Amino acid sequence: MYIKPLSRWWAKRDGSNVQRASRPGLTQNGLRQCLRVAGGGTLGFVVSQLMGWNYGVFFTVFPMFLLGMVPILNGSIIRQFLTNVSLNVLEVSLVVGLLKHMPVVMTLVVLGIFLFRFNLMAKGPLFLFGANGVLTLSILLHFASYPGTDLSDLLACNLAASGLAVFIAMLMHTLFPDVEARKPPPKGVKSPAQIRHETLIGGITATLSFVVFQAFDLKDSLSAQMATILILFALGYSGARLSAAKRAVGTLLGCNLALLMQLLLYTQSHHFLLVVIIYWLGFESPRIF
Repeated sequence: MYIKPLSRWWAKRDGSNVQRASRPGLTQNGLRQCLRVAGGGTLGFVVSQLMGWNYGVFFTVFPMFLLGMVPILNGSIIRQFLTNVSLNVLEVSLVVGLLKHMPVVMTLVVLGIFLFRFNLMAKGPLFLFGANGVLTLSILLHFASYPGTDLSDLLACNLAASGLAVFIAMLMHTLFPDVEARKPPPKGVKSPAQIRHETLIGGITATLSFVVFQAFDLKDSLSAQMATILILFALGYSGARLSAAKRAVGTLLGCNLALLMQLLLYTQSHHFLLVVIIYWLGFESPRIF
């Protein structure tokens, strides 16, 4: 009488093994990209610490963004990245300098800027330009709105971090090139209604995030602000929901990993080389485990 339950258990076990085996593993190109992201983020952190620059998050996040968002690097990608940086400086200078004392008008202008960026993302060819613009502008506009912020220092660090990110990306692609040529992603055709829907959803949600962080004075919640923007890159409710779930799990693991790193360092945090090694291992931990 135990044969049938045992056979059912064995069939479920075989089915789960097949399901795990069918999951796509990390390819050689994927491994190289992980090494590029980890190396780029660590190198940006090292340079910003050695130079004593402010806003070290820019020097760490920008190389990771450029190396993680797109698996290749070419002239078009570099032009989109650097052009967006230059436009961001102009936009933040004008919006904050002219409209800082008029929050309602400033919010409407920010909405228009976000709608423009998400429209580019929805159309496709300039996705990197739009995505980088949304992420960077949400941070710059939020920080620049505070009276104690040195706007010149903020924008200068943003420019320096962006230029450094390009050089780091070029170095990482030289050190860890792809093993085989990547196939271009399939080009989907979107209707004007879908583009309009994705533009409105992204622009309005990003603006609401900006308003919430302004209203509740959440200056020290940069990671949460970035998370609310990054989940919108899926350009749709179902994709954003899946992205939010993954980000929640990643945040939980990342926070626990950061606590573990603090315990490992403890009183040895003044040893910079030890900090760099553990920092790099933190980037590589998703691949290792």
